[in-house]
Amino acid sequence: MRAAAVFERYGERLVRQVGRYTPASRETVEDACAFAWLQWARVRPEEPRTWQWLFVVAWREAWRLHRREAADANLTAKLAAGERVEDRRLDPEPPVALPDAIARLRPRQRGFIAMQAAGLSYSEMIAATGDTFRTVDRQLVRARAALRAAIAA
Repeated sequence: MRAAAVFERYGERLVRQVGRYTPASRETVEDACAFAWLQWARVRPEEPRTWQWLFVVAWREAWRLHRREAADANLTAKLAAGERVEDRRLDPEPPVALPDAIARLRPRQRGFIAMQAAGLSYSEMIAATGDTFRTVDRQLVRARAALRAAIAA
């Protein structure tokens, strides 16, 4: 079936139905339906499933957008009220800088992180150090976990 015919058949019905089953605003529902139509144009599901497919994709996207808008509105309300917001993205100065966190790593982990930052692949690290794949992987996993913990603290 041609895209224009499918859109004419399901277009307004999709907006109404998704609006009925989500608490999202009309604009959010229309954005979600537009997303569903773009996905439909890419995937083109079988004709008997077109309506169900469009509805599920639009419905999920509407809920996702609604949750994001609600979270943003909550954050904006807290900022407007002058409350302390525990959002690390808004903190201009993290408690531990990345160089300090790297300096706290064990020397071996620091070496592997430096090699990875330099763009070396696992096989190149294995050749350079003589370690096994598992050792290289474990050292990198532990180093990244230590960095995340140091920066999050």
